[in-house]
Amino acid sequence: MRKVRKESQQSDLNTPLTTAPANTDRKQGTNLKPLCDKNQFPAPEPAKVERVVEPSSRKSTGPRTPQGKQRSRYNALKHGIFSRKLLLRNESRAEYESLLKGMYEDVKPEGTLAMEIFMDMVFNRWNKRRLHRGLNAEIAENVEYSEFDRSAAQQAQDWASEQCGGALGGMLTPGCNHFVLRKGIEILNQIRGSVEARGISLEIDYDLLKKLYGTDTDGKVQSGVFHCYLQAAACASVPQEGKQNLNPDELKKNMIEVLDEEIRNQTALENAVLDIDRMRSKYRVDRALVPSQRILNLYMRYDTHLDRQFYRDLIVLASRKTR
Repeated sequence: MRKVRKESQQSDLNTPLTTAPANTDRKQGTNLKPLCDKNQFPAPEPAKVERVVEPSSRKSTGPRTPQGKQRSRYNALKHGIFSRKLLLRNESRAEYESLLKGMYEDVKPEGTLAMEIFMDMVFNRWNKRRLHRGLNAEIAENVEYSEFDRSAAQQAQDWASEQCGGALGGMLTPGCNHFVLRKGIEILNQIRGSVEARGISLEIDYDLLKKLYGTDTDGKVQSGVFHCYLQAAACASVPQEGKQNLNPDELKKNMIEVLDEEIRNQTALENAVLDIDRMRSKYRVDRALVPSQRILNLYMRYDTHLDRQFYRDLIVLASRKTR
């Protein structure tokens, strides 16, 4: 039996590689003929599978400089966590990568499931930073632009008062802002210049006075500068018998004094309103540091949810490492 086995092994060594090796029946000790003999067509050889040679990967030694090694540490993650879909247009990719690399060094996930949990944790912390930026933006907008918005609203009120002051009861109503007061002072100076140059004339100054002080529902003029001007105009008119009630120069002088007094009063009022508005602006800025109750409720709810989910993922990831 041993002799037969040796002969069988010797025949196998002498058989070419293109033919199938002879089968040996160990029980009977006889050699079987090969599957194909010389008189038949040889069996087709199996297709050769060419091995893909990657000389670059075999010869490459990787980055050699410290900077290159630092950049290539996270090459395996570039198709997962480094997805650009996680970032918005106004978000910093450098800040995101810094967060990612720092958390990766702390957690060092291993395996697909651990990597998925780690991705959720990174996105959770990134969303929390978004939440903080949103709250800061809400406060900054209230602080930096509330005064601008308020000034714009006051200027809009000034424009509306100038355009249709008579229909609104006059520009110089109680409680008007300093923009309206400044425009009213300019109109008063315009009326004063007209009186000084041409005397009292309702045809020229009536519309301006009505814009400043307005009229009541019956179209009557209340007491004040407008009323004084109407009285002066009535006294300056030519009465019967061809005589005037008062000297025109005296009337003009008196009207100028009334207008000067009104300009001084309105200027003092403008300065007072402006000073009060500046003092109140400081309180408005301090109050703007605290967002509205609706914003605070949203922030607290989202913040608590993100923290709860983050620590759940952290516990799951830690439990997997301890197995």
